[in-house]
Amino acid sequence: MTTTLVTMRNDVRAHLDEATATLWTDAQINTWINQGLVDIARRTAEESAKDAGALRLGTSLFGEHGFATFSITARRRSSTEDLIAWRGWGGIDAETVWQMPTVFIGSLTQIREDLRARHERFGLSYLVTPDHDLPMLIEIIAGL
Repeated sequence: MTTTLVTMRNDVRAHLDEATATLWTDAQINTWINQGLVDIARRTAEESAKDAGALRLGTSLFGEHGFATFSITARRRSSTEDLIAWRGWGGIDAETVWQMPTVFIGSLTQIREDLRARHERFGLSYLVTPDHDLPMLIEIIAGL
């Protein structure tokens, strides 16, 4: 079962007994959720390092559709804003999306830098992608 950012934010609002953005903005709650996911990824990576075979960090924990998102583009901001609108992520900005562990948008160089940085930060060693992304991934991987 996949959980969307909107669903997680609504769950947080239910726990806060705040159905709409009265005290906490959507952006603040999105930040909390992202920080929580980063903490989970970090802890999982630490546990995985302790016992290499026991835990594996897979992106299905993070990706809204169970997959990492890749988009090679010269228009990073507008492409990210298009993704935000398409996925219905209200109250979230491009900078927040760029920090998500499984979203890679930008030039080939940018995506490669992001892959390396997220490997370092989160310990991600594999990403799940739909098969129709394979030609694009071959181009990205060729430069790593």
